[in-house]
Amino acid sequence: MLKFLKETFSIDEARVSTTILIFIGSSIFALYLCNKNGDIPDNLLTFLLVQLGVIGGVNISGAISDILNKKK
Repeated sequence: MLKFLKETFSIDEARVSTTILIFIGSSIFALYLCNKNGDIPDNLLTFLLVQLGVIGGVNISGAISDILNKKK
C-alpha cells in the first residue's frame, strides 16, 4: 500500500507534499461526511477536484522539465 501511495503521489518537493497531505485529509473528511450525511458538499467536492488538478499539473510540469533538461 505504501509503495502504491509513493508511486501515485510522487512529488519530491516539500512545498507540494503539503498539498498532498491536505488532499488526503480532505478525502478522509469527505468520506466521513459521505458516511454521516450520505452526501459530499459541492464546495468540498470542488476543492478535491482542484487539489487533484494541482497534483497532476505539478507532475506534468515536472515531466516536461525533465524532458527539456535531458535534451540539453
